[in-house]
Amino acid sequence: EGSEELEATAIVNVLRRAGWSVTLASVGVADGAPVLCARGQRLLADTTIEEAKLVSFDVVAIPGGMPGAERLGEDASVIACLRKQREAGNWYGAICAAPAVALAPSGLLPPQATCHPAFESTLAEAGVSAADLSMRVGV
Repeated sequence: EGSEELEATAIVNVLRRAGWSVTLASVGVADGAPVLCARGQRLLADTTIEEAKLVSFDVVAIPGGMPGAERLGEDASVIACLRKQREAGNWYGAICAAPAVALAPSGLLPPQATCHPAFESTLAEAGVSAADLSMRVGV
C-alpha cells in the first residue's frame, strides 16, 4: 500500500497495450483485498506477491511513491522476486523513488540508474556516479 497510482497503473496499461500478459501482485494486503495507493485510488491485484514469487516472469517492475516504495523494499517476498530476476538474467526495474529506497538497500541497484531527484544522493552513496544520473530520457 502507498504506491503512486500512476506509476503502478501506467506500467500495466502500457505493457498490456503492447500485447504482454501482465500480472499485478499485491503486497501487504489480504488476498483479494484492494490496495490503497498514495492518493487514495484502490487497485485490485491479480494475485499476491507470495503467489507471484513462485512464478517466472520476463520482467518485474515496482512503482515508486511514498511510503509504498519503502514498503516494497522492506518486503522479503518482493526482494526475493527481484533477486530471482537478477539471478536469472531477466529484467527488473523500479520507478521514481523505488530505485533508491527499494533496490539500493538490498544491493539490487544496477551500475547505472536514475530516480526521483530527491533521492539522488542515495544512488550516489550506492556507487552510481553523477554522470549516470544525467541519463534520464528527455533531460
